[in-house]
Amino acid sequence: MLGARVSTGWKVGNPITWSGSYGGEDFEDHGTILDFQPNTLLRTTHFSASGGQPDLPENFHTVTWRLTGSAK
Repeated sequence: MLGARVSTGWKVGNPITWSGSYGGEDFEDHGTILDFQPNTLLRTTHFSASGGQPDLPENFHTVTWRLTGSAK
């Protein structure tokens, strides 16, 4: 996410944070790991204060990354 630093324990239920700088502004987004299968799948909740919404469960969304194929 935008060159962010990621911090987590990589286990389901662990918190995850993304932090960095974008457009000259520092940010720290956060969520929870919902599913993690190394080299295949990462599914998390995600909240960013930059959206202008309060940090409440209804303002989180779910993000899924799936890796397929192989790099050559």
